[in-house]
Amino acid sequence: MNSILQTAIDAAQKAGKVLKEGFGTDYTISSKSQFHDLVTEYDHKSEAIIIETIRFSFPHHQILTEESGHHASDGDITWIIDPLDGTVNFAHGIPFFCVSIAAIQGNVILCGVIYSPMTEELFTAETGGGAFLNGQSYTVTQQTSLLHSFLVTGFPYSIKENPLHCIENF
Repeated sequence: MNSILQTAIDAAQKAGKVLKEGFGTDYTISSKSQFHDLVTEYDHKSEAIIIETIRFSFPHHQILTEESGHHASDGDITWIIDPLDGTVNFAHGIPFFCVSIAAIQGNVILCGVIYSPMTEELFTAETGGGAFLNGQSYTVTQQTSLLHSFLVTGFPYSIKENPLHCIENF
């Protein structure tokens, strides 16, 4: 496992611990837009921990986060972070949310990590190295029939946005 992936795992698990501790407690909730795009103080706490963890190992890497935006630097690797992916669920006491972190170099995805603190599921992937769930190899289904498939999706907060015609494509 390379050091970038290990740093992503460490950051996700540290942030996940804070999210799990904060889940179901009293915290500040606000909206970033009129479309139910919520943000909590735990989005910010999680983000701070992730940035601190990345900066410790890679002080010159760039960081792009959902909450605070672009943290420019002179490095050619960029970290893309959603510190609380599923804020609406978190804010409404629904225990299905995660920490999402990826690292890219140019247009090449180097690795990605998704950590679900409530279920302690850690999904990891490296370009050319496969995907894993809690260290066990993980692959997509071999099912080719739509009739026998299980479909899951998410749509944008605003139906007017409909990026890439996602609703029609679904």
